[in-house]
Amino acid sequence: KDWMNTSIYRSRVKAVEESMSPEEFKRASDTAEGYIDLGLFDEAVDVLESLPTRAKISKEVIILHMRILVKSGQPLKASYLGENLCFGDPENIPLILEVGQLKHDAGEFTDALKWLMSVESKCRDSAHFHLLRAKCHASMGDLEACSLALREAHRIAPELRMQTLDDPAFEAIYGAAPNQPE
Repeated sequence: KDWMNTSIYRSRVKAVEESMSPEEFKRASDTAEGYIDLGLFDEAVDVLESLPTRAKISKEVIILHMRILVKSGQPLKASYLGENLCFGDPENIPLILEVGQLKHDAGEFTDALKWLMSVESKCRDSAHFHLLRAKCHASMGDLEACSLALREAHRIAPELRMQTLDDPAFEAIYGAAPNQPE
């Protein structure tokens, strides 16, 4: 049984030994989520870092790390984790669009557009995809490209028209939204 002496076999055995039960994993994840909700990010990270290696690299834990980064004002770093998740789940359109949104939220409009263009073939039927493109173009001052992307978003989802009228991102196109009475 030479295969039992290989480093691959030994690493697999170690990974199984390090694993935890689904109940333990859920308890740890819930604890980390609670800390995140309370704004106790260091404590949440400590919980996540105490997990076995296999659990640390799970999608659920990476998403929790993304939440920590977003809530602590680091959306660009969160987008990098999201990109890595997309490699493992390339058909997850909401995740793909979240990465673009995070880049936009970080003020990285060019990077957001590059990301969106790289995934266009998967997302072109999504109104959110075109709306996010429009926001990026508006933020960069390209009102023509913004209008074209908005038009496509509205074609796909006409119900977005009213929402975009009130969106501050599109003030240059629609003008400032009127103040709403209190």
